Amino acid sequence: PFWAEGAPQSCLECGPSMSLAWVLCGVVGSVTAIHSKSERRSCPLYEQMGCLLDVLEKCCEEGAGPNHMLLQPHVPESAWMCCCPKPYKACPAHARHPACDAAFREVIKPVSNKEAPDESVRSALVLARDRMRAAGGDNCSEHLAGESELVESLAAGKRAPVCGFDASPPLRRSLASEALFCEMMSWQWEELGDGDKGEFERNNCPFNPKRRGKKGAARKQQSLAPDQHEDL
Repeated sequence: PFWAEGAPQSCLECGPSMSLAWVLCGVVGSVTAIHSKSERRSCPLYEQMGCLLDVLEKCCEEGAGPNHMLLQPHVPESAWMCCCPKPYKACPAHARHPACDAAFREVIKPVSNKEAPDESVRSALVLARDRMRAAGGDNCSEHLAGESELVESLAAGKRAPVCGFDASPPLRRSLASEALFCEMMSWQWEELGDGDKGEFERNNCPFNPKRRGKKGAARKQQSLAPDQHEDL
């Protein structure tokens, strides 16, 4: 049967009956529903979109510096490195994912200057992710969180809660959207090995200890070489 013991783990590996799984995952134990790891990874831009959420979390953390600094191509773990095949692992310009690169040049680059308000940077990150979700086809639009109301508001230039502290009442988690937060947490856990069970449980996110990434250290604190970012 597709429904394994323990809602948190079964939500990550629900099997073929996804429509019923989504209902169960959203009800049993109040766990937020997300698609299985294999379905999420079937989106050709899953890695890049997960990385954008990771950058967004950094923007929303308490004590974060000017958000535009995370968009500078030369800094360690620059947001531009999200477009590499393995985000945060430096890559040559020709290896960057074309759809990701296009979204960055059209949406992210305009808010990369020091005059850009933090709110504009965070909005651009959400909109760039949504553009990639659309460019990735059905496997992205069906298996990754959309948050259409948030996207539509930001695209129209309206204020909308992106960070947890923007919500009313304010939330303790970094991102206001529980769906985006859980997707980000899963990406961090499965790809970078970051996170802990308590953080998942406090935020109603499905947790599977067996899915922890083991090679994340090789992708951290890297920077693009000058010849890798000179055209960005």
